[in-house]
Amino acid sequence: MIITLEKCFFETVAFLEEHGIEDAKFDAREIILHATKIDRVLFGIQSELKISDEKQERVKELLLKRVQGIPLQYILGEWDFYGYTFDVTEGVLIPRPETEELTDLAIAEIAHQKKVIYDICGGTGCIGLAIAIECPQTEVYIFEKYPIPCACIRNNIIRYGLNNVHLEQCDVLDFDEWDDFPRPDLIVSNPPYIPTGELDDLQEEVKKEPMTALDGGEDGMLFYRALSKNWFAHLREGGMMFLECSEEQPQLVMDLFDPSEVVAEQSGTRKDFYGLDRFVYIKKAKKGKSR
Repeated sequence: MIITLEKCFFETVAFLEEHGIEDAKFDAREIILHATKIDRVLFGIQSELKISDEKQERVKELLLKRVQGIPLQYILGEWDFYGYTFDVTEGVLIPRPETEELTDLAIAEIAHQKKVIYDICGGTGCIGLAIAIECPQTEVYIFEKYPIPCACIRNNIIRYGLNNVHLEQCDVLDFDEWDDFPRPDLIVSNPPYIPTGELDDLQEEVKKEPMTALDGGEDGMLFYRALSKNWFAHLREGGMMFLECSEEQPQLVMDLFDPSEVVAEQSGTRKDFYGLDRFVYIKKAKKGKSR
């Protein structure tokens, strides 16, 4: 039976609420838009628009996935980040709003300069890709270990036709192919940082994301050690490193860096929009000029 968009929306919201979905109205709208291909602008002004039986069935299929705990982003197959829509597939870390703030810090540092950027632990590639789009004069290198995220990154590179992005599949914890790449002026990373022992305590929906993108080792600091030693060593003098971490980790991350290699007054931590210390920025000293 053909129903109106308004009725479809209210029934979808009710179904999601019955199954305990927290933001039912938001999820209902996104699922209906995806299933019906209705223009987003028309969604709120054409309540009497007719929804065919076929499209209703598609909505139901997506709803069943949602109430089974599959994240909305995986159901839609894409998600917005920094004003751009990126492919997001199962097996890839879902981009978070706070990571947009990390991207902001990097872009503000780049400004209009021609720089080489490394995005370490790429995931969807959203950080490096957003930088590449916003700063087309840069050369962006994205480093990622696993095949599914690498495939996702390639799709996103193609999606935006980016010629200034280069993908390297490698183990970032054991990388030594420095001669094959230009030295970076800026390194940005949102690495896995949850202690292994805390993974079981995560929300069930978060557990649908790949553990490899969340597991930061026994103390959550595994990747920061590699970044502060191996990768920071190859950052150009005067270059910057921007890192995302949990609110408990900023000082621990800062302490990993040799003070003699850091410009102290241009390094520190930043709060996210929730008021939590979530970002670390480190300025690499020029030889003989550390403070």
